Amino acid sequence: MNIEKVCKLNIIIQVFIYVLKFGRFYSENRYMGSFNDPNQMAFFVFMSLITAFTISEIRNAKLHLIYHIMAVGLIFLTSSTGMFLGVAVFYTVQALTKVVKIVNHEYNVKVLLFIIASLIMGLLFSAKIDDYLATFSESSIIVRVEQKVDKLSDNNLGSTNIQERGIDKLILYPEKTIFGAGEGYYARFDKAYTDLEVHSTALSILFYYGIVPTLLFLIWCFKNIRSLTVSNVAVIVSLFIESLTLLNQRQPLFWMIFVILNILANKKMAESESSWDKELTRTTISPADYFQKT
Repeated sequence: MNIEKVCKLNIIIQVFIYVLKFGRFYSENRYMGSFNDPNQMAFFVFMSLITAFTISEIRNAKLHLIYHIMAVGLIFLTSSTGMFLGVAVFYTVQALTKVVKIVNHEYNVKVLLFIIASLIMGLLFSAKIDDYLATFSESSIIVRVEQKVDKLSDNNLGSTNIQERGIDKLILYPEKTIFGAGEGYYARFDKAYTDLEVHSTALSILFYYGIVPTLLFLIWCFKNIRSLTVSNVAVIVSLFIESLTLLNQRQPLFWMIFVILNILANKKMAESESSWDKELTRTTISPADYFQKT
């Protein structure tokens, strides 16, 4: 619970830093608050959000909507495309689980449809809808997403996303993935597009440390997340997708989320076994009762 409080406080502090104009900008349109890099800030805020979200699940509570709004707003300001992708996956999976519950009639379908239809109609008939759409399409994060998509096209004449993130080192030096190339002194890889480190969590571990340590890492991750509720699959899927584009293994919260997910899985498993035992106790008939009834 203390970790959850700290994670919430992390988000609140960054909001205050932005509101009070104490934060710094990496470039004209990329905010980084009290950090040295926009991606660092975006990852810190995102991890604080999903950690607080997971711990609230352990407590059988719900993380207040205000923390979701503040976190997404801060990530939007950083214009971090990798983190924006992680956020999109997180809420998409969450939405899909809600759709499944609606299909299974766990919610009042008519009420939900009425609310959604009212919001859509209100938005469409808003006098400022064109201004909202224009502002959103011109925002720095949308521009950056468009740039990343353009790099995937066949007509791209510049560097690719793989080259810019240093992932091309795995293609140019595949032998290094066997025993590991070791970290540091990236000028060794002169064939690569850039002398920066590999900006991808799992791929950087593979390149720097080799196959065996990478397999041990993946096995440890699997042991911690093998039993999860459907709603918390959103946490691990979004973290996995986001980690493909950013280097996260130096961040403590990255490792802590796996342990917290393991705690949640063990709690759900214990609750399931307890309810099963109660059901057996309720339905079991003693021999004496059986003969009396017969």
